[in-house]
Amino acid sequence: MEPGYELIRRIAGGGMGEVFVARRTGAGNFEKHVALKLLLPHLADSPDLVKRFHDEARLAARMHHPNIVEIFDVGEADGRPFIAMQWVEGVTVGKLLRDAGTRGESLPLPIIRLLATSLCEALSYAHGLTDGKGRHLRVVHRDVTPGNVLVSGMGAVLLTDFGIARVRDGSMTEPGVLRGKAAYLAPEQVLHDAPVDARADIYAAALTLYEALTGIQPYRRESMKDALDAVIKGGVQDVRALREDVSPRMAAALSKALSRTPGDRFETAKQFREAFVDGPVATTPELAEFVQKICGDVSKQVFDAAEAGPGATRSVITVTPTHLNLPAAEVATPPATKRRAGLISALVVVVALISGAGAWWGSHSRPVTVELPQPPAVVVDEPVDEEAPRPEPEVAVVEPEPVQKKTRAPSRRKAAVVAPAAMRVGYVTADAAPWAEVLLDGKLLDRTPFVRYPLPVGKHTLVFKGPNGVTQKRAVSVTEGAVTAVRVDFK
Repeated sequence: MEPGYELIRRIAGGGMGEVFVARRTGAGNFEKHVALKLLLPHLADSPDLVKRFHDEARLAARMHHPNIVEIFDVGEADGRPFIAMQWVEGVTVGKLLRDAGTRGESLPLPIIRLLATSLCEALSYAHGLTDGKGRHLRVVHRDVTPGNVLVSGMGAVLLTDFGIARVRDGSMTEPGVLRGKAAYLAPEQVLHDAPVDARADIYAAALTLYEALTGIQPYRRESMKDALDAVIKGGVQDVRALREDVSPRMAAALSKALSRTPGDRFETAKQFREAFVDGPVATTPELAEFVQKICGDVSKQVFDAAEAGPGATRSVITVTPTHLNLPAAEVATPPATKRRAGLISALVVVVALISGAGAWWGSHSRPVTVELPQPPAVVVDEPVDEEAPRPEPEVAVVEPEPVQKKTRAPSRRKAAVVAPAAMRVGYVTADAAPWAEVLLDGKLLDRTPFVRYPLPVGKHTLVFKGPNGVTQKRAVSVTEGAVTAVRVDFK
């Protein structure tokens, strides 16, 4: 049998990629279920976007840790780059918090201590990652949020979405671009007044745990601008005023980790964990039992929907391997852990897959100085309710101009290496109250809010489809390199 992937159901899509429930097939009736991310067909001719896609895989593939979602396979399928990732059956911490809030329940402290332990161990591992020469890569996740922490039906806790991570071997940030969710950004990520390092992740982890304790995200606002202003001003209410069973030690650890100045925070995730975890830690079976109590049986929810839900038409794609030069020697050995994370457990890792923002990877031949980007020239409105079930805003879609279009070689053969002309693009940021699907030329782009969505230079008509099917049209003129902000109100 020719190795390939059977696409069971399309489960998500963004401007750069689309995600499928897929079954890996091979010789001897081998099969394995994965979450498969494919680069959109019209982007496969862009060397820059293909590089971003591969960079995301290259960074994630270096990581082997029970609390980090794993990459299984990278290659090319029918002419399109793909990433096959661990299928995680479960829920995000964000969903767990929403469902608990709906039931009027709080997460018990032992459960929160387990979340903190697992999250900090994942960050400690990522922050300590080294290359083949033993140099620290100084990885910074930059998007630690409840939506990027997964809890499996077996009680495993896994960090996902290293798609916008930053490493030392090259500049990971585009000038003028804020990456990550506004309400979870550390002040230095907004102001660019200090290096963004591991302490920014510790800050975001502390915000995630503060939300797990209280059900409140202190910097969530109606717009991105307001959220960024709140982050810059700082000031988080003492957690003990919102939850009486929090110990002074735990509250002090949160307060230190949430310090506005990086130098006042913990230096490492390990230090934060040791200060924060002040009592009994739940076991993974206890967490699994709590997830089932709050969210129901998650063990087959996603897969059953994939097998029987809408759009379950099957197709098979053939595979051409892609070599990303990932020798095992370049992967740091994960620290010892007292628990085995149930890697067979599984929410489809959609968050990382549809973000589409690659971890730009530089040369491995020499250290490269990372220059801090300039502050964003444009601040656009963006609701920051991370918990809303919608695609991530960090997506990109670029359609080649007709004169630049190329014919791709057959799927079983490598295409000739021809550098296409650079695409002239600008950016659109869209928002709607309460929400809307945004279509261009009859095709769904994304669901609001989204930020800096690349579109070809020129005039476009965006169709906003709001609740109850009501539509509004907006004409936009996209200028190269500029951001055009559009907002529609359906209220």
